[in-house]
Amino acid sequence: MTLNIAAAGQFGLIQFDATAGRRLAAQVTASSFGSAVQILGPDASVLGSTSASVGSFADTAVITQAGTYSVFIAPGGNSPTGSITIKLVDVPPDLTGAITVGGGPVSLTTAGAGQNASLTFTGTANERISLSTQASACSWTVTLLGPDKRGQIYSGGFCGTGTLFTDVLVLPQAGTYTILFDPSGAFTGTATFTLYDVPPDLTGTLTAGGGTVPMTTTAPGQNMSLTFSGTANQSISLTTEASGFSCWDMKVLQPGGTTQFYSTQYCGGGMFFTDVLILPSSGTYTILINPSSFQTGTLKFTLYNVPPDATGTLTPGGSATAVTTTAPGQNMTLTFNGTANQRINLTTQNSGFSCWDMKVLQPDGTTQFYSTSYCGGGTFFTDVLVLPLSGTYTVKINPGSFQVGTLTLTLFNVPPDASATISPGGSAVSLTTTVPGQNFSLTFTGAANQRVSLLTQPSGLYCWNTTIVQPNGTSQVYGRSDCGSGTFFSDILVLPVAGTYTIQLNPSGVYTGSVTFNLYDVPADASATVTPGGGTVSLTTTAPGQNIGLTFAGAANERVSLLTQVSGGLNCLTLTVLQPNGTTQVYNNNNCGSSWFTDVLTLPVAGTYAIALNPSSTSTGTAAFTLYDVPQDTAGTTTIGQVAANYDVTVPGQAIQVTFTGTASQSVTVSVGRVSSTPSGACYNITTKKPDGSTLRGDGSCNNGYSSGSLTLPTSGTYTVVVDPTSTSIGTFSVGVSTP
Repeated sequence: MTLNIAAAGQFGLIQFDATAGRRLAAQVTASSFGSAVQILGPDASVLGSTSASVGSFADTAVITQAGTYSVFIAPGGNSPTGSITIKLVDVPPDLTGAITVGGGPVSLTTAGAGQNASLTFTGTANERISLSTQASACSWTVTLLGPDKRGQIYSGGFCGTGTLFTDVLVLPQAGTYTILFDPSGAFTGTATFTLYDVPPDLTGTLTAGGGTVPMTTTAPGQNMSLTFSGTANQSISLTTEASGFSCWDMKVLQPGGTTQFYSTQYCGGGMFFTDVLILPSSGTYTILINPSSFQTGTLKFTLYNVPPDATGTLTPGGSATAVTTTAPGQNMTLTFNGTANQRINLTTQNSGFSCWDMKVLQPDGTTQFYSTSYCGGGTFFTDVLVLPLSGTYTVKINPGSFQVGTLTLTLFNVPPDASATISPGGSAVSLTTTVPGQNFSLTFTGAANQRVSLLTQPSGLYCWNTTIVQPNGTSQVYGRSDCGSGTFFSDILVLPVAGTYTIQLNPSGVYTGSVTFNLYDVPADASATVTPGGGTVSLTTTAPGQNIGLTFAGAANERVSLLTQVSGGLNCLTLTVLQPNGTTQVYNNNNCGSSWFTDVLTLPVAGTYAIALNPSSTSTGTAAFTLYDVPQDTAGTTTIGQVAANYDVTVPGQAIQVTFTGTASQSVTVSVGRVSSTPSGACYNITTKKPDGSTLRGDGSCNNGYSSGSLTLPTSGTYTVVVDPTSTSIGTFSVGVSTP
């Protein structure tokens, strides 16, 4: 029934007659406002209630006597007016059944909204049980009632598909217990119950430094308890290896049995490790393990007696020191003497550890000077560290997890960075490092807007960072990271201010070696003007980083093509043709070789265009540019069966376009002949286009003659044969269309 409430302050009332014994529920199927909905008895007592949100459900009301009942709607919230649709449904009797402790699962399926379910079982005093419930409702509650049906042993709610698990429950007395299952809303479906007979918790004894103790649970809710003897200030660590459990809780209790010494929650398979624990007093400690959820499985416990930290002494510039741990939780402590402003670095070579943490403490033993966490094998390297004051420093290493192994540590005394001066346009400068952590540093004097480029050639290094820092000592003009061998080139750099610049190269890892630096003084780009249809223009670069630029005047829709020929060391280059706005590209290509050709380019606007050629790396040499003024393609018309006619291409980039009319399903053959060409034997591309401009067939040929073979025309209309000589080729070509 739908009820409309037109004015604020009004209430809604729906009345209905019901007979004794009837079970009813009210469901809101549509609502435009917020309100409370109640089912009222003949005496106005509340039998059930819910909100006015769509889908809400007033749980089952049992009609105890015949009479007139009401559904009362009290609008509220920000929308006190509107409409609401309420549906009254008959609720079937609750489902009942029996379940056995330690027996199989029992499933009950509700058939109507508001229907609940209950199961009974017989239990004895102090019996240990646990219950798992699986259902697909969004929200439901499970309640366990004692034999008197009044006292709750357990009550829990769950939302979502999955399993609700009670954990272990101890029954207070013998008798018949009841499990109540109450879905919320209009849910119908199946709930599956499993009642477990939980044996006593597993117990065992561990010995520090002894063997592994496995424990296996056989029923959900069964826990584990282990004891071990320890002495005050004893260092121990504990590992567990899980099989079957996803999560569990651990507590370690002091000898009194109540004070908690250690606790954790762990989820995941494999190994868990406590790290080192120092026992506060002598006596018997207890480890309690509570597996989560309804899983059973095995935990293997190993209790280690952790010896004092493995120790050693390091000397800057001295030999390597190997330190080995023998028990999980054992750490490493090493010391070394240093002086204020001394430059050191520390390398470690790992065997047996996957991860570890390192701290370097100042001579006061507490202030942290350096720290890191590292995972991986091989060699770790701190890079150069500058000691803040004189005294004895302490290196502390905490291996991750339960692993033992060896770290070999070497402390290097790092000399000042290898340094020199270099001059733009001057001779190459070579520098060599002798100790890991030592860097390279060069300075040079530069003027504002001076153009330079840098070439580095490393030997013996693996990876490194290169920066060029401005005279203020902080702002970078250039920065990059490189790995490998060969040469590395910065390309052109424009210095923003006058002053002394610094080139810094920082090798990574423990590598030492040599680097040769070349700093070039780059003149202005080689430039000139070129004219479409005019002669060839040649320009030469003299320093790495110098580019080539040409300009030309062009008209809108003018057709040009460009031939570029390089020599004298130029190899790989980037060629760009820019529109008059200086940014939009008409053409861009990267090429390695002695010459390349753009093919025809149609200029979009009138103005001055720019040709930019950027040589890669350090190459210099000469580039010759020929800019052609390309006339319109040579055009012609033929008919099917007409004798082939000759057509001329006079400028590189020009093509031939010959049209013919055909009908759908007609078969034709396109023939092209190379009558003469410059150079002789020129290659050419042949494309036959449909009336809509798409390609019917495309081929390339370097022969004197070409035949397409039989072509079936898909539609009626005008077809076009395009003959386009490759590169800068020109000449005379014949074109004909015939019937196969």
